[in-house]
Amino acid sequence: MNAFHRQGLGKNTVVLVLVLSAARCCQAFNLDVRFAVAKEGKTAGSLFGLSVALHEQVVGEKRHLLLVGAPKEKAESGVSANETGDVYACPITADTKDCRRLNLLNSNPKNDVMDGMWLGVSIASQSQPGGRVLACGHRYVRNFATNFRMIGRCYVRGNDLQYNTADSQWQSYSEVCDPRDDQTSEGMCLAGMSANDVKFPSNHFPSYAGNTFSLCKLPNLKRGNIYIGYSIAVAQDVLSKDKDTVVTGAPRDEARGSVTMAEVFKASVSGEVKIKATVVGEQIGSYFGSSVAIVDLNNDGWKDLIVGAPFYFDRRKDEGGAVYVYMNQNGSFRDKADVVLTGPKDSAFGMAVVAIGDVNQDGFQDFAVGAPYHSKGRVYIWMGNKTGISQMPSQVIDGKDIPGGGFQTFGYSISGGMDVDRNSYPDIAVGSLDDRVVLLRARPVIHLNNSFTVTPSVISPEDCDSKTIQDKVAPIVFLLSVSLVEPVPSGRQTLEDLSAFPVISQRYALTGRAEIHIQKACGSDNKCESNLQMMAAFTDEQNTPFPTQNGLQIFHYTTDVKKLKLMVNVSNVKSQDRKAEDAYGALLNVTIPTSLSFSSLNPKVKSIDVLRNYTLVPSTVEIEITFETAEITIDMQEIQTELQLSTPFSEFRTEYSGKVVGESAMKSTSDIGSPVEFNLTVALFGKPLGNLGFLEVVFQWPYAVANQKWLLYLSEIQMAGTSKQSCVPENNVVNPLNLTTKTKLRVFWLSLLILSQCQNCGTGSALCQTFTCPLLGMDTSANLTVRARVWNSTMLEDYNAARVLVFGSATLSLKTEKSTIKMSNYTREFTVAIDPAEAEELQYEVPLWIIIVSVLAGVILLGLIVILLWKCGFFKRANTRELYEAKAQKAEMKTQPSENNRLTEED
Repeated sequence: MNAFHRQGLGKNTVVLVLVLSAARCCQAFNLDVRFAVAKEGKTAGSLFGLSVALHEQVVGEKRHLLLVGAPKEKAESGVSANETGDVYACPITADTKDCRRLNLLNSNPKNDVMDGMWLGVSIASQSQPGGRVLACGHRYVRNFATNFRMIGRCYVRGNDLQYNTADSQWQSYSEVCDPRDDQTSEGMCLAGMSANDVKFPSNHFPSYAGNTFSLCKLPNLKRGNIYIGYSIAVAQDVLSKDKDTVVTGAPRDEARGSVTMAEVFKASVSGEVKIKATVVGEQIGSYFGSSVAIVDLNNDGWKDLIVGAPFYFDRRKDEGGAVYVYMNQNGSFRDKADVVLTGPKDSAFGMAVVAIGDVNQDGFQDFAVGAPYHSKGRVYIWMGNKTGISQMPSQVIDGKDIPGGGFQTFGYSISGGMDVDRNSYPDIAVGSLDDRVVLLRARPVIHLNNSFTVTPSVISPEDCDSKTIQDKVAPIVFLLSVSLVEPVPSGRQTLEDLSAFPVISQRYALTGRAEIHIQKACGSDNKCESNLQMMAAFTDEQNTPFPTQNGLQIFHYTTDVKKLKLMVNVSNVKSQDRKAEDAYGALLNVTIPTSLSFSSLNPKVKSIDVLRNYTLVPSTVEIEITFETAEITIDMQEIQTELQLSTPFSEFRTEYSGKVVGESAMKSTSDIGSPVEFNLTVALFGKPLGNLGFLEVVFQWPYAVANQKWLLYLSEIQMAGTSKQSCVPENNVVNPLNLTTKTKLRVFWLSLLILSQCQNCGTGSALCQTFTCPLLGMDTSANLTVRARVWNSTMLEDYNAARVLVFGSATLSLKTEKSTIKMSNYTREFTVAIDPAEAEELQYEVPLWIIIVSVLAGVILLGLIVILLWKCGFFKRANTRELYEAKAQKAEMKTQPSENNRLTEED
């Protein structure tokens, strides 16, 4: 836009030129929520909305439909089952209850088990004109020779949603998965877990490895239970320009998940699939590959790969769910994702990842990501551009913002890429597990490019008829703001035409700014660089300055002093490094205290403005202001005091060791960790404040680390020299867990270190509490003793074997209602150095109860032994008589003759 000045206009004429050009285009922020089209299921708990698909019907009737899967829908009459599931077709109307059931099951073969087959778990509509519709139930069971095989089953319908005899092969017994095989082959293939353009994925073949079918089979994989086929996408321009590429996810592959890309060779009827590339997830259990999408984000002719990992988490960053974007490098992909997007904690961000077409018609394809467990559910929209995508989404849609509500898992399923209201902008359908779906239509986008100028850009004051302007520095500003005036909605029970509700592109600014400057004597750039300086001093009536002390003037007031003067010197003089151009808008503002009254001003002028036309040209101006002191009273005297805040330690050291203990297990403060004690002394040199005010200490206390774990647990604040013996701040700052206070046997105190000049509580690495301890009733000094405990568990979990420096501060300030009493705040910083304890062998101390029990057990055992020996006669001793009788008997036995001698004598 060119600025111009018309001939014939007056010399004071200002010309404003504004040009607005409009075009349809721009950014993905145009999905409408206000006029959303909602549809509700017929049966509560049917999971109506678990899958959705947009469908264009051109056979029989030209219309667009929203296809919705309800896998737990009740069985049709005539089918001997309780729940079979089904698919509903919903017209694009304002009626929320006009969805029609397709009744895909019309018979119940005796060898089939349809109860719980989850028909409608996946739905697909072919994108080409006249395309057919596919609906699958992956839990369909075939009874073959007394063996039950969960092979899954898919149903194909024509473009008009009617059965076509040409598709009879999909309803015959010779389907993709052979029920004659056992579970190690195709007997548990679960065909139809996901679907895309009438491709049949199965995630339990072979040996539960999984497989994908589209008139072809992937090679047998050695790994089992990887769930390959859990998600699927098929397109060209991925690995090759002339061959289809099958992209399928295996979320349980090596516990991390993977996505396999294979080329389809169409040399034969059945086709052949060769695996060409595989990308692997980075986190165990993230379910990487549970959702996939193929979309050309940067419009380079090659489609990029987007992979969802809804169970990814990062505890430190409070992130839950991730989406990995792999940019296509001319038919190949890097091992690591080019962009990783993450969602909020526990949101299942990435449960659905869908290409939604060019929503904003800017020439780049866009995609949507579902996070069904964030609040009421959420859908994120990312738009493509020349470089790929940005980290921030272009639009975020919350389930709670949908009119009518009812959503708890908004964004569980998404379908897009089709313009259902014929306004040239593709729309998206969003499903949930809440028996409710919604169609979000795209609003037209208007691109505005404004050009806003003013002429002339500089005005000379000499050309003005009325020279009343005072501010020559600030320019005259003209502002432009552009917005759309929307019509009033019709309010009828019909769909609003979104062509009447366009949105303005936000790629370029919708505001404009133009300025007119006043010509000044400040060089060619019209920017003034002055050197304005001011000096001031109080004097007596003889112009003798009052003496200074510590940078302050001291005025000794007596009743003989009637007046005092304020001498002000204002200069604008060129110096070595500063120019002295005109100082426009120079003002001298004097605030007179109530204890003084204005008397006179020299030089005599009508106002205190003695600077010519608010402009100080290079010169020096002296001003003398006289005040009367009649209003000064003894209560208004300035009290000369010196205040000092000190603490014997600037840095404290302590240790941490042991084992991690939960907060609920804490009974006393000694269970927390090592103690730390701070002693602060406040000294007042001079007279006590009395009723003139009081001092207070404001603490910045680092109570927790950034992840809200305890750091320094404040247990007690004691005070001495004040009217109160302890400080109990508000908000339950001291001992918030109400633990009993005990002294730990082992306390660590080391020597003083120099205070580190670091930021305290300002880096975000620690969370701080601000609390105040007023020093009420203080005479000339007061002491504060602050006791705290280092939270041992936090040190062990997050900073094991590392030194931790904790910073805090205490600020001394004055509270008074007397304006003449001034004191600058004094801040003292402190540091706690926490080191891991050195390993040492501690002598084991036997508990006292064990000693007592052992002694008693020993005594009892000894008693039992004594009693046993006594019963056995161990302690019984023979008397003297028995001893003699035994000896006599022994002697008698010796004198008796032998038996041989006795026989001889008888003979």
